[in-house]
Amino acid sequence: MVRFGFHFGAAFQIRDDLLNLVGDEHTYGKEILGDIYEGKRTLTLVHLMATARGADRDLVGDYLRRSRLERSEELVRTIRALMDDYGSIAFTSEYAEGILLVAEEYFEQAFADARPGADVDFLRSLVPYVWARWH
Repeated sequence: MVRFGFHFGAAFQIRDDLLNLVGDEHTYGKEILGDIYEGKRTLTLVHLMATARGADRDLVGDYLRRSRLERSEELVRTIRALMDDYGSIAFTSEYAEGILLVAEEYFEQAFADARPGADVDFLRSLVPYVWARWH
């Protein structure tokens, strides 16, 4: 159960981070691109930091040194575009989907001997729920 919860929780957080980058503010319910404004070290940003080269790498470094108030809308949108250019969004999405698959496997192991019922059905439905929120 702990392995399921760990992997499911990580996938859920990564999904939330992705929605902050690609979601609709009305549906998401939070400020879109807020994590970039805040400089949160999400998996997507970590991937960008690891893959950006040359002037792009320098720009990301400059962005990270700034406070939220010093991050202009233009800079935030540039960082967001770099996430597309360097495949950071796609990488993060694929990574989270992999974690969800592992969570699903751990779920089946943890509840292999459980009696069927509404509680187990509810827990089982969490994985497809998180998956569906991406698409």
